[in-house]
Amino acid sequence: MEKSNFDKLLEKYATNETTPEETAKIEAWLDVAKTENFSEDEFTKSQEEHLFKKITGNLGLNEFKHSLPVRRRRLSSWTIGIAASFLLILSISALVWMISNNSTVEKLILNDGTLVWLKGDSRLNYYEKPNDPTRYAELSGEGLFEVAKDPARPFVIQCGSMTVRVLGTSFNLKVVNDSLYLDVLTGKVKVISEKDSAGIQVVPRERVVFSAFRKVEDEKLSTTQISKITRQTEYNMQFSNVRVTDVLDRMEEKFEVQVKRGKEFKDCPITADFTDHSLESTLKMLSDIIDFTYVVEGKTVTISGNGCN
Repeated sequence: MEKSNFDKLLEKYATNETTPEETAKIEAWLDVAKTENFSEDEFTKSQEEHLFKKITGNLGLNEFKHSLPVRRRRLSSWTIGIAASFLLILSISALVWMISNNSTVEKLILNDGTLVWLKGDSRLNYYEKPNDPTRYAELSGEGLFEVAKDPARPFVIQCGSMTVRVLGTSFNLKVVNDSLYLDVLTGKVKVISEKDSAGIQVVPRERVVFSAFRKVEDEKLSTTQISKITRQTEYNMQFSNVRVTDVLDRMEEKFEVQVKRGKEFKDCPITADFTDHSLESTLKMLSDIIDFTYVVEGKTVTISGNGCN
């Protein structure tokens, strides 16, 4: 099936080939898409063509913004992706997120289960290709990544002329012009540049700064630095003598699920560290502690058992 002009335009946007004027208009449209519910209203071909002409035409940015429809129904979160259905282009599935508030931290849950807390003036593109096990991303700005563990599917982030390659780990990544700031929290991360194809491997609790394609700074991360990196996120899942109901509440917030449980679990004390563990792994570890069974159906988790009796 031949792509529409609108699909072709979004393909160009996803690969940074649109003009500055087109980019500004598309991002204005996406900004509305993230707060208003377009998921229940499919665009007709004529509506797509109309929007395409407004974006590529001579309409000024302010006039274009005022022309966008205002709707009352709000999206529940960013996890549905920004206009994901429109960015399914040929064989490449592409998701694009942007934030433009320096004090904002936005959590994203990617298709593979990876968690990303996007910080400040940042943009993340995420791609998955059929018949290609590699997970691809492009980052400008800063983000805290908790990459879903999958040894068969490397996670590769393009940061300008440098590439970050991981399998399943957690780290903070910041890209400023030709400099890359990498703080590894768990696992190992490899940084590859045009001048060093072998790359440099960075280990847990290590901070490395790369500038002009070479390592210029290397230091151990302190506990204070880690706390600063993970501030305003749900990354830290370490508990000491905390009620299980509070642990489950944190799980709901972090993974954006609903956990159904009985009152028998309310006061069970938990001391454990679930940091950098997936929802499934966290449930398994927790069930080993207080002996319950669980069922995951979509965004709902149901647990049952005798609690701490």
